[in-house]
Amino acid sequence: RVPASVTQGEIGASTLPSKSQTRIRDAMTVRKSIHRFARLALVLGIAMLGLAHATTLRIASAFDPQTMDPHALALLYHSRVAYQIYDALLNRDEQYALEPSLALSWQNTSPTSWRFKLRPGVTFHDGTPFTADDAVFSIERAMAAPSQRSFQLKGVTGARKVDALTFDILLEAPDAVLPEKLPLIAMMSRAWAEQNKVERAQDFNAKQETFAVRNANGTGPYRLERYETDVRVVLMRNPKWWGWAEKRSGNVDEVVLLTIR
Repeated sequence: RVPASVTQGEIGASTLPSKSQTRIRDAMTVRKSIHRFARLALVLGIAMLGLAHATTLRIASAFDPQTMDPHALALLYHSRVAYQIYDALLNRDEQYALEPSLALSWQNTSPTSWRFKLRPGVTFHDGTPFTADDAVFSIERAMAAPSQRSFQLKGVTGARKVDALTFDILLEAPDAVLPEKLPLIAMMSRAWAEQNKVERAQDFNAKQETFAVRNANGTGPYRLERYETDVRVVLMRNPKWWGWAEKRSGNVDEVVLLTIR
């Protein structure tokens, strides 16, 4: 029953009998508890969704990559693994057209030179920055015997640093399609190579054993976790890779390549 001095629109909790107040308080407490539970469920659901997206990709193959030195071989079973660890200056998109990778732009600055502007903020798996020094070193390493990637750089005479994020590739004669040859020329850390005495590519045909055969330090989307020759390769996601912002990059956190003979 509404008191005579209060209209229907002015009813508040203070005007209700105590039992009604208790029911309202109880209802509000239950409602708040439900809301808290719903928020907790939402948070847990999002967390579980994130865990569900942490994915391991397992691949069985009759072919082992044979080496982790990115310049030692030029075969599909090698490059499909090595180029998850290492990046090149340029890449190819879904239509096989050239696209930027570690180089953001390139320009034919003279008949016998091409200039490349490098992507800033890129780091190797060991945390050191990628610079023009590394690009110059990598081109010269890939050119020199016993690298099996040297055929891609036929006509290249060398490379020259311009500044920390700019370098030139020098040619013996004009080459309008040089950029087309640069995908799959891996960029390596000069400091890492010098530290581990792998300034030259592994001589694969001579069965040379070097530090770069079973170890790697690239800038790519995955880092080498484990390599057992003719048994398995384990790659782990590199969370600092520059390309993860692209939607096409996927959700694989671990790759296990098993060799089956």
